[in-house]
Amino acid sequence: MRTVVGTVLCRIDLNNEIWTEDPGGKPAHSNALRLQSPPDLLSKHMPSHSIPIPDRRRSSRAAILHRPAQGVGVGIIIAITTGTQLRAFGPLGFGEVLLFGWIVLTLYRMAHSAPTEEPRHPLNRFWAVVVPVLMIGPVWARVIGKLSPTAPRDFFALGLVALFCFCAGTYLRSEDRERIAIAYAVTVTSVFLVFYLVPQVASALGVTTKYYGTRYVGWAQNPNQVAIDMVWVPFILARRLYRDRSWRVPLVLLFFGSLLVGWISDSDSLRLGWGVGILIIGVRSVFSKDRSPLARQVGAAVFAVALGVVAFNAPNVAKRVGSYGDSLRFQQGTDDGGGRGRLQRHALIAAAYSPVIGLGPGLYSGLTHPFTNEEAHNTALDLLMKAGAVGFVCLVVLCRRTWRKAVTDGWASVGAFSALMMFTTGHNVLRHPASWLLILLIAGLPEPSLNSDRESTSQPERRLVVIS
Repeated sequence: MRTVVGTVLCRIDLNNEIWTEDPGGKPAHSNALRLQSPPDLLSKHMPSHSIPIPDRRRSSRAAILHRPAQGVGVGIIIAITTGTQLRAFGPLGFGEVLLFGWIVLTLYRMAHSAPTEEPRHPLNRFWAVVVPVLMIGPVWARVIGKLSPTAPRDFFALGLVALFCFCAGTYLRSEDRERIAIAYAVTVTSVFLVFYLVPQVASALGVTTKYYGTRYVGWAQNPNQVAIDMVWVPFILARRLYRDRSWRVPLVLLFFGSLLVGWISDSDSLRLGWGVGILIIGVRSVFSKDRSPLARQVGAAVFAVALGVVAFNAPNVAKRVGSYGDSLRFQQGTDDGGGRGRLQRHALIAAAYSPVIGLGPGLYSGLTHPFTNEEAHNTALDLLMKAGAVGFVCLVVLCRRTWRKAVTDGWASVGAFSALMMFTTGHNVLRHPASWLLILLIAGLPEPSLNSDRESTSQPERRLVVIS
């Protein structure tokens, strides 16, 4: 047996094998010693401590990926894309240019780095099927003479969203995507609050914060865009506050600020989405067998509050969901619900022209009849027109997977995803990166059971033991 004087570097695997190394990194001997109990051997020496050895296959990639600044920066970029009043090039604004630049840089890094070891994100599978269908659909639409004149612009917007989802789902880890969501929520809430509390700032930028003098729009073009931007933000802020209380006071202020911004946008769909999200949280808390009595009482109180919110908006909800009134009243601004119902009915008629693969990107519904360059104001129906039954089935599968992950993650994710799904029944959110950001976060969360099984069957952990 060799006696080593000085500092000895040993690499110990969990299968009781030790390889000693000199400070230069070369093996001191080639034969491995098999020990019955490595801790007993180490206890005979002087006090020691262990340092994890990073896996060489992941060290270069982790050096790039685990940068909090990258997640924060991407979240701020997504928030900037919501400033539609500041767009200088039609559908393109400063946020879209920055987002495209990050996508190009990320694709370059992906081409020169090792592939990630995390499971493939469900959104990658979704877009891998939907994007080819979106490229085939316009061919058939042109053959039958129904190609939308807005197809190029819509294809660009959907392509940008698909590339963003692919890069964020493939290149970034779940903790990085969470940083993006938090940075987005903090930035967009802060901007809307500043424009509301200090209108001089908005005026200096040439931004009009009121929609026809009534509804608040911030730096967006209409209040429905504010609702799209804020629908899941309070739930994610509450999730962060519940799990990390190091920034308690700012998060509490931002949470109530996000509620204020959403409420003054005067969006019935947003209020309905929030009410349904809170309602589902309360129901799950009351009827869950794993909850304590106090949690059930809190859930009952939440259920009552949510029921009051839904009841308060009952007239507008009934009009929006069940009315198919005259479209002329919608055009005059007196019957929004009837107009939406007619748009969705005509969307089904347009989708029947290409039920399998759809008609491709563009607007195919209308108030008076189909194919008058209007959207359906319903995310599922808009995707049905664009990508047919193939895209619709992919959306159902994606939502089912995301819902299962939300249930596993906790009440805040359940509320956020429920609010978003309810909101999509009255709006088309396919072209908005902020809406996909929530699905990126929730659907990409790690699976606890799968992780534990993977760790038990993975290669032994390598550790660096320094004996001095």
